[in-house]
Amino acid sequence: MLQNRKDIEKRMTSYPLLIIDLIKRRGSRPRALPTTPRSLRLAFTLLFCLTACTPRFNWREVAINPPGMSVLMPDKPAEMSRKLVLGEHSIDMHMTGARVDERMFTVTVGKIDTGSGLSAQLALERMEQAMLRNIQGKVIKRESAQLAPGVALTQLKAQGQAQARPVLMWAWFFEHKGHVVQAVAIGESADEEQAMTFLQSLRLKP
Repeated sequence: MLQNRKDIEKRMTSYPLLIIDLIKRRGSRPRALPTTPRSLRLAFTLLFCLTACTPRFNWREVAINPPGMSVLMPDKPAEMSRKLVLGEHSIDMHMTGARVDERMFTVTVGKIDTGSGLSAQLALERMEQAMLRNIQGKVIKRESAQLAPGVALTQLKAQGQAQARPVLMWAWFFEHKGHVVQAVAIGESADEEQAMTFLQSLRLKP
């Protein structure tokens, strides 16, 4: 389940923590049971529990304003805003995110102040670096594309660790209407389909 906004604000004090601190480590997996009548009853009980705990992706369209776009989120999102530090610069950022078990889906938007000396390109580079540091990540795939005419897009896939467990990160970085945007999904290798559902749903408004 998604943490409420108050818990998020209490935990998140720096840019890298905007995402990773929402991921909780789950307990160990149950051991296999011997096939006796009693264990079969236990197995059915366990099966019911596992079914009830299976991740549910309740996709819904969410507006991200500014800069005017929409994205599909797998659960009701929480939102928060912070002035955060990127190197020697600071930037106002707003994050919209949803969580399904350990899986995190977030869109973070920052408005570029042209008088601050922080360019969109530099901000995006530092946002990417911060996310890679956050999971002690190694880039395994990087591609350049266009999200829309005139909107350059960097697509990133990285492997790393969160809460002492291996994770994959799928991230898109781009600039739109004077804002830098980072869309990130963090999960396991089996979560790539959900990550692509999230990222490929990004739509920019004219």
